[in-house]
Amino acid sequence: SAGEWLAPLELKSGLLALLGENAAAQSLGRTVLAVRPWHSSLALTLYDRHHARSGRQLPPGKIVLLLYTWNKAADLDLTLAALAPASGLLHKIIVLNNGSSDNTAQVLAAWAERLGKVLEVVTLPVNIGAPAARNWLRGHEITAVSDFVIFLDDDALVCGGAGADWLQAFGQAAAAYPDAAAYGLKIIDYSAPHTNQSADLHLLCLEPGAGLLPSDKLAERIIADEEAAPNAPDNQVYALTRARSRSFEVVNPAQGAADFGLFDYIRPCASVTGCCHMFRTGRLLKDGAFNLSFSPSQYDDLERDLRLAAEGAFACYSGLGRVWHLQRTGRGRKMSPAAYGSSLGNEYKLAAHFSQGRAEAIMRSQFRILEQDLLFKLKAVG
Repeated sequence: SAGEWLAPLELKSGLLALLGENAAAQSLGRTVLAVRPWHSSLALTLYDRHHARSGRQLPPGKIVLLLYTWNKAADLDLTLAALAPASGLLHKIIVLNNGSSDNTAQVLAAWAERLGKVLEVVTLPVNIGAPAARNWLRGHEITAVSDFVIFLDDDALVCGGAGADWLQAFGQAAAAYPDAAAYGLKIIDYSAPHTNQSADLHLLCLEPGAGLLPSDKLAERIIADEEAAPNAPDNQVYALTRARSRSFEVVNPAQGAADFGLFDYIRPCASVTGCCHMFRTGRLLKDGAFNLSFSPSQYDDLERDLRLAAEGAFACYSGLGRVWHLQRTGRGRKMSPAAYGSSLGNEYKLAAHFSQGRAEAIMRSQFRILEQDLLFKLKAVG
């Protein structure tokens, strides 16, 4: 069948591109695309291999990198080591020590000595949580005089060394989509560096009742009880049935997939991963703060992206820059009962913020943007 010979060609095309054999990669990719013109990822990759890679550039103007940390001294040391080669390209690096009780202070003192004035350390007596930390850094006086702001987690290792490939990928995305509300890169699993962790994120609406939060059996029983009492008033917004359901999923097709270059493109998306994301400073200050209800962590970045998507905005993903994430996701991630409870609670909150109608409006808006972008690039690659 066609799939038996197309799949190896597609894989070989991606591997050749990773090896720098761009002409051969393009030729094989076009062969596959001619038979599978609906293969959007391949079309996007072919477009960016030809058009975007020649346009690598730094974000223009002053770039401020903001980082907050809490009791991850070893991870923070690795994060700053990966960041150090590009420190000369940054206007300022501001690290907020969120009341750490380990040897984070010593790690930061050592890096302040190595990096000099570009690194500023602020120490708080308590952990104020991720959303508040982001908002605190967002309101810093140095942030206000910058042109671009990058938030980096204390367990995210930027890739590219002195060449600052990750920073150039941000610049490329900002030039390609100047109106984006946020910019994000491809996230690679540090523990399994051949696999993607997060890439091109989109919102997909679910049928009512399909998106049950754990545990499903209890939720199904409650739904059956509610169906048996059809005259219940509609204004019971806190009914457990509704709390246990959600109207959408955030689709991450790259998660766990081998990194063969299939997601090496730039395009609009619904959200970008918050472990390393960039904003134009003007937009960051205009578009509002991160939601404090998602403290201490989890989903405040996603909620902000979707909140803006509901207003017609979009984020921008670039797979031309990579970030290694020390924290694992999905089944590979170990969480304490307390951390799991906090994460699940924030998942409930996120679901409650977006009704079925609001989620459907976001999806329609995003699909229109994606369709226009894809049709333009299909035409460009012939």
